[in-house]
Amino acid sequence: ITVEECEAACTKLAGCTGVKFLTANGGNACYRQSNIVLSQCKKGDAHWTMFLRPAAWEEHPMYNCGKGYGASDLDDPVKGFGDSSITVEECEVACTRLEGCTGVKFLTANGGSACFRQSGIVLSQCKTRDAHWTMFLRPVAWEEHSTHNCGNGYGASDLDDPVKGFGDSSITVEECE
Repeated sequence: ITVEECEAACTKLAGCTGVKFLTANGGNACYRQSNIVLSQCKKGDAHWTMFLRPAAWEEHPMYNCGKGYGASDLDDPVKGFGDSSITVEECEVACTRLEGCTGVKFLTANGGSACFRQSGIVLSQCKTRDAHWTMFLRPVAWEEHSTHNCGNGYGASDLDDPVKGFGDSSITVEECE
C-alpha cells in the first residue's frame, strides 16, 4: 500500500482524521486514526510517519459552480441535499460522507438555505458575482509529521486493527520489531 492509497482510504472512512504509516524492512503498513493529538504521540522512531487530514474548508463567496459551468453535480441540481434549514457545516459533513465529493455550493436566499454537493470543481469556469451563492472547497493537502507514532493510549484512536492495519500492507508491526 502507498501513502496516497492510505490517505484515500482515510478520506472514505467517516471520522478518520489521519493515518500513521510504517516503513521498515522493505515493507509498509497503513493505520487509519481519529482524535489525533500530536503532542501526546510517541516521537523519535524514523519508521513511523503521521499524515493529518487538513481541516479548513476554502470559502469562495459569490461563486456558483455546476454542470456546464465548473463542476459536476452529485445531487439533484434542483433539490440539492437536505432541507431548507441545513447549515454550511452540515452540508460539508454530508460532502465528506459522499465518495468523490470535493466541495459544496451553498445557497442562502428567501429565508432558507440549500446544499449542493459537487466534484471536479474548477473555480475559473464557475459563475461569479451572485451574493446568494458561496462555494466551499474540501481541503486536500495532507500534513506530514515524520517520526511520530500515534495510537490508542498515546495521542489517537485506532480505526483499524492495531496489529494488521488497513489494506494490503506488506509488513506487520511484529515484523518491524
